[in-house]
Amino acid sequence: MAFTVKEFRDLVRLLEEHPQWRDELRRLLLTDELLDLPRVVRELAEAQRETERRLASLTERVEDLTRQVQELTARVDALTVQMDDLARHVQELTARVDTLTVRMDDLARQVQSLAGRVEDLTRQVQEMTTGVSTLLGWQRGEAGRREGERYERSIVKRAPMLFSGGVGGPTDDPRVQERLSQWLRGLLEGDRFLPSEEDPTLADLIWWKGDQVVVVEVSVTVDEDDVWRAVRRARTLQSAGVDAVPVVIGDSWDSLETQALAEELGVWWLIHGVPSEAFVAFRRRSPEGTETPVS
Repeated sequence: MAFTVKEFRDLVRLLEEHPQWRDELRRLLLTDELLDLPRVVRELAEAQRETERRLASLTERVEDLTRQVQELTARVDALTVQMDDLARHVQELTARVDTLTVRMDDLARQVQSLAGRVEDLTRQVQEMTTGVSTLLGWQRGEAGRREGERYERSIVKRAPMLFSGGVGGPTDDPRVQERLSQWLRGLLEGDRFLPSEEDPTLADLIWWKGDQVVVVEVSVTVDEDDVWRAVRRARTLQSAGVDAVPVVIGDSWDSLETQALAEELGVWWLIHGVPSEAFVAFRRRSPEGTETPVS
């Protein structure tokens, strides 16, 4: 049966008047896929909107990341510049350190050279100091020796006055040598030689009055060696039968112990013009050896 235009229009009118019929008619006319298309479109639209939202968020995050990357790039660029500056400074410092190292090496060599020169100078100064000390010691010794010789010559010259008469003199005096030869004749027979510290021929002064003889050691400062030399040389004459007495003459004792030793060993003395009692007694003897009365 043919479907007229009027019927179509009536159908349209009825559908407009009854909207529920439109759904039924649509269900009859369309397939399930077509019927479901609006829902799918809505879902697609919603998915599109969600995608757009996520894309917008992603775009924002990308922009943030881009900004962060740009900032990081700027910081890296700044750090690169700083690193370049630091590298340049390090190179400059390295160059300066190298220069300083060279200078330090030069200074070290100079210091070593100066140290060597100082050692040489120190050695020279020490040698000069030793030489000067030796010279000063020699000068002092020589001065002391000369002073001792002058003092000894003075005592020898004054012997007649100091001993108040008598005979004698230094051991190089011919009269003294002759008398010593007579006294020592018995001791010098054969191959015997006297040690110097016991040899009266080396005494500073030999003086006698009658048969009594004094063996004198002269020293500006009388020490124990002087005392012992006088004693040993006098003992040598005593062993030859001579009435010999040790005597020391000087300007001072070197110590109280030396004076005590002289007293202990029976040594007579004349120290700084002060005589021992035995020395005074010898002065009182006459040149012939007899005791001179005290007036």
